[in-house]
Amino acid sequence: MIERKFKMMLARFPYGGQERTELIDWTAQVAAWATKHPQIEKFVLWHVDDTPVTMCRNRAVKEAIDGGIDVLVMVDSDMIPDIDPTHPFLPSAFKFLVSRWDTAPTLIAAPYCMQNGNPAFGRWRSEREGYPIKADLFTREEAAASKGIGPAPLLATGLIMMDLRIFTGWKETKLLPPWFDYEWTDEYRTHKGSTEDIFFSRNVSILFAGLGVETNFVDWDSWAWHMKTKPIGKPTDLSVLDLMKLIGGR
Repeated sequence: MIERKFKMMLARFPYGGQERTELIDWTAQVAAWATKHPQIEKFVLWHVDDTPVTMCRNRAVKEAIDGGIDVLVMVDSDMIPDIDPTHPFLPSAFKFLVSRWDTAPTLIAAPYCMQNGNPAFGRWRSEREGYPIKADLFTREEAAASKGIGPAPLLATGLIMMDLRIFTGWKETKLLPPWFDYEWTDEYRTHKGSTEDIFFSRNVSILFAGLGVETNFVDWDSWAWHMKTKPIGKPTDLSVLDLMKLIGGR
């Protein structure tokens, strides 16, 4: 059996020309991994230093399409991937994407938390805040207890792998541009209603659900650091024994 070959592009967004030194090291490691992988016939490094982020992400997708890329990876300049070095994100994500190639297009993201410590990923919930159905973030406890690769319709894009057929077409269905955009709470655009990553991933999930397939996943074993004013790592799922240790109980 002949293995399918893939063209992969890693898109980076070093605003102001700056990136975490750890991310630069990671990029070098990824390049070494990709160029040796038997199923990756071409690996492209690409970056853009510009704003707004919506434009930069759209540009990355357009560059990937024009370059005949099959798999696009995006990583933000404030990310440090692979908190657990024994389960690196890219090899795991690529294996999963390839395993589903003949079944459905795939988005798969590495989990991380926002600056407030809450997971940057969401799901649909029923009967929330007066709405019959509402998009809502995973709780810290849900995220901490999650293992393996699982579905998550609302994804963050700090570190994400994408099947380009989402944009170019799968079974005559594709996401139409603008792929990344903000939503606003009022006509004056004074406050965001949702960020570009939620806008994008939600639309992908709903579009391909119409064909009866799930597209959006998180690899809960591949947490990344999100470097803001302090490093934000994986949440802790506290047991009652852990609680007693923290408060000094016996």
